[in-house]
Amino acid sequence: MQRRELYLCGTCMPSCLASLNDMRVLLTFQVELAALHDRKTLLLQVNVAVHRFLTDSGHPAGVLKDDVADLYRVWDETFQR
Repeated sequence: MQRRELYLCGTCMPSCLASLNDMRVLLTFQVELAALHDRKTLLLQVNVAVHRFLTDSGHPAGVLKDDVADLYRVWDETFQR
């Protein structure tokens, strides 16, 4: 390489590295968002299981329903961030 080509590579390298870092951050965000959506699916399964338990057992619903509602609130708050 000639001196000028080396200089040009050196000047654009920081912006290329910044772009790669931005891409890593974006990919990490997308992975975390997908994991959060998976948690919502699991939360729905928990909700259905609690509902079935309460229906089948005739157990008073108060505490378990409140706990499930709290889990949904935490999920919603996390998703809004």
